Amino acid sequence: LYKFGFLKKFEKKVGHLRRYSEKDLKQKLEQVGFNVISIKKTEGIFRNMLFVYDVFGILIKMANKFPTFGNVLSFVDKISLKLFGSSQVILLAEKP
Repeated sequence: LYKFGFLKKFEKKVGHLRRYSEKDLKQKLEQVGFNVISIKKTEGIFRNMLFVYDVFGILIKMANKFPTFGNVLSFVDKISLKLFGSSQVILLAEKP
C-alpha cells in the first residue's frame, strides 16, 4: 500500500513510522554483531488494508466470530502476498 501511495492518511493518523527494506534491517543487525538466522516475509497488501482502512474493520470482526471466514481472509492475503510482495519482514537473529 505504501508503494502505491495509499498510506498517507493512515500515516498522518498514527504518527511517526520507519520503513526499512529487508537488506537495511539485515545490515543494521549485522553492524551491531548479530547473525541473521532466518528471514520470513509475511502480510500481503490485503491484510494491511484490513488494519489501515476503518471500512474493513467489519471483516476483522467477522473473522473473529466465524473462523472459516478468517481462513478465507488469510487465503486471500496469501494470494496478495504472492502478487504484490510482503509488507512485513521478520528477521530472526542471534548474537554469538
